[in-house]
Amino acid sequence: MSYRDRKIYVYLVFNKEVELKEPRTIMDIDVNFDNATYTIIDLNGNLISMVVIPFRGLNRALHLKKLSEDLQKRYLKSWRFLKWARRARARWIRRAKNILVDSPHTALPRR
Repeated sequence: MSYRDRKIYVYLVFNKEVELKEPRTIMDIDVNFDNATYTIIDLNGNLISMVVIPFRGLNRALHLKKLSEDLQKRYLKSWRFLKWARRARARWIRRAKNILVDSPHTALPRR
C-alpha cells in the first residue's frame, strides 16, 4: 500500500500455477525497414503459414523528411522567414507524422 497525491494505492498480487505444454509449432519473425514477415512451421519442418506485412509508409515518410531537410539546407537560415518555405516544410513534416501514426494500423497482410 502507498499514499501519493492524497490518494491511497493498493497493490494486489495473485499467484497461479501454470502447466507447461509441449510446443507444436515454431514461429519466426523477421522485421525489416520495408516489411515484417512471420513464418510458422511445425516440429517436422513443414510450412504452416508465411505472411508478409508491408510497411509502405516508412519510405514515404522518410522521403518527406528528406524534402524538409533539403529545404532547410538550401535556404539555411532564411527558410524561417519565407512564408512559402515554412508552409511547405510544415506540410511535409505533418504528412510524415500522419503516415507514421497511421501506418501500423493500415498494414494488411499479403497472402
